[in-house]
Amino acid sequence: NILKKHSKIINIALVVLIGIVPLLAAFNSNLWFDEAYSVGLANQPWGNLFVSAINDVHPVLYYVLLKLYSLICGTSVIALRIFSVIPIVLLAVFSFVKIRKEFGDKVSFYFNLVLLLLPVTMHYGSQIRMYSWAMLFVTLTAFYAYKAFKYNEKKHWIIFAIFSILSAYTHHFALFTIGVINLVLLFFIIRKKKELLKRWFIYGVLQIVLFIPGLIIFIMQSTRVASGFWISVNFPDIFGQIIQFFFQDSITSDNSILKAIPSIFALFIVIYMILRVHKLYIEDKEKIRPTTIALSVCGIVVLVTLLVSLVRAVFIPRYMLPMLGLFVFAFAYVLSVEKSRVIKTIILLGLLI
Repeated sequence: NILKKHSKIINIALVVLIGIVPLLAAFNSNLWFDEAYSVGLANQPWGNLFVSAINDVHPVLYYVLLKLYSLICGTSVIALRIFSVIPIVLLAVFSFVKIRKEFGDKVSFYFNLVLLLLPVTMHYGSQIRMYSWAMLFVTLTAFYAYKAFKYNEKKHWIIFAIFSILSAYTHHFALFTIGVINLVLLFFIIRKKKELLKRWFIYGVLQIVLFIPGLIIFIMQSTRVASGFWISVNFPDIFGQIIQFFFQDSITSDNSILKAIPSIFALFIVIYMILRVHKLYIEDKEKIRPTTIALSVCGIVVLVTLLVSLVRAVFIPRYMLPMLGLFVFAFAYVLSVEKSRVIKTIILLGLLI
């Protein structure tokens, strides 16, 4: 088996490709409105930046990091796009170094392969927005929450708390996701390791205290935009949009068959993963637990925000981007244990197409 013999070399090659492919999309100067806003803030002096960022609808950390980066690399559109490629590359490196060590060569390989082939990764990985950074921070939060639970080492708790705070200050859906991760962690601590309750409480309080400034800004932003928020959620269309979002980039065609391909493929993947995870859960629920938890966190965030949207619309599909790393991990794990070469070939060819 080529993968077994040369897994490290192949994985390194994937990391290199993940560093190159988004750059191909980065070398253009076209901007959509939100990107233009980011570029405008990067060109502002610090005082104006903070005032403008606080008056935005997103947390301030991304704009601060972008400004710091621009002081070194400049404020050209291409340079600012490269800033969004960095976390995608870091996530691939993290997969090779840490996920491979914790979950094995196959999971790491498929993680990076899916990360490379998912259209949404490359599309948003080169946009001048906070989504790729939110994805990195949330994925690391989830990983170190798992490590903290499994090994109960202080360093894992500290790293978990740090990336949790970074997530919260990057995007509101990242904030919600790490909130769910904290609650899921508490659930399993109560069920299986009550001796960890004290540490969970200490690091939970630490997160809350460090996010107090962000909470104040969030309340100010929520009050200000409450009467004129632009988001709309159309039921039941939103369910189809959710299913296909990670697999659809910007295919435009008058051909209805071509337009339908991402939706059909996405539905196939969702059904496949549900059936496969269910079978694996029956066989060994503890072994598949990290995957079921990752998918459960994504599901809880989407479900709750859709329920909230029945009263006030707060959800659009691209707000799932902070959770993308969790989905990629679950997808990678399922592929790593899939024995059918035919199914693997169909899935990988579908992603490539």
